[in-house]
Amino acid sequence: MANTLAEAVEALRQATDGIAQKLSQTTAEELEAYVEEREKYIQAIREAIGAASPAEIEALKPIVDGVLAKDGFIVRRMEKLRDEASDKLSQTAQAKTQRMAYESSQPVDSYFFDRKK
Repeated sequence: MANTLAEAVEALRQATDGIAQKLSQTTAEELEAYVEEREKYIQAIREAIGAASPAEIEALKPIVDGVLAKDGFIVRRMEKLRDEASDKLSQTAQAKTQRMAYESSQPVDSYFFDRKK
């Protein structure tokens, strides 16, 4: 893991750039792995920020701003995947309901008798 603030910020930038470049083809699993990796970098940044000079922090702000700008696109992709999964679940539930309506709830060997009027 990154030892200095600059290394942690650079690692975060590289991870964010990597996921942003292939965002339209990114799967939910890849996004989940990215979020876990990102959390590690943010934790390293939190730990290293206390030892950093104000000048170093100021120099890294443009990189952090770039990462934050890409976060919006990544969040929108996550929301799109969530909505797609929700739609699939709804379709599955609806198909199950429709199938149940057509399936007989009567015992298989039951008989019906009609009366003549």
